[in-house]
Amino acid sequence: MFNGGNLATKLDFRLETLFGQGVKTYMNTNLIIRLLVAAACIYLLEVSGFWVWLVAHPFWSFKGVLIGIAAGIGILLVAKLIFRYKTGNRTLTLGLLLLAVIIAAAGTFYGKSGFAASFGENRTAGVFWYYGYLALTTASFMTIFELSGYIFGQKSR
Repeated sequence: MFNGGNLATKLDFRLETLFGQGVKTYMNTNLIIRLLVAAACIYLLEVSGFWVWLVAHPFWSFKGVLIGIAAGIGILLVAKLIFRYKTGNRTLTLGLLLLAVIIAAAGTFYGKSGFAASFGENRTAGVFWYYGYLALTTASFMTIFELSGYIFGQKSR
């Protein structure tokens, strides 16, 4: 089994040898690795055609992924830096994020089916489809970010 904690520790050691021993880099390195892993997963779902197959329109699926990743990074950084994001109960956090994914997916499916059934004339359904997709990619990004905490061995925040 892959122990990502060792990878973060190795990167931490290398950064400390470059910038000096006083630099606290483990948390920042772990955060950056987890953000990159989550962004790569969401992007790979786009490249594989999963989002278009599931909920997205081919015209704006890539743009929605970029907006979702940017919004997810923004929300996570605001939660981490301003609100100190130290719940300690990762199960509750994951449960709430999975609930957000389910609600966003339901809104997206509702909007997509309503927009398609009206032959493109129901603007409200189109708005639900588009913004539901953005919320779905954002919530999926944040969920993968939280799940990566288990992989990379972050015990508490």
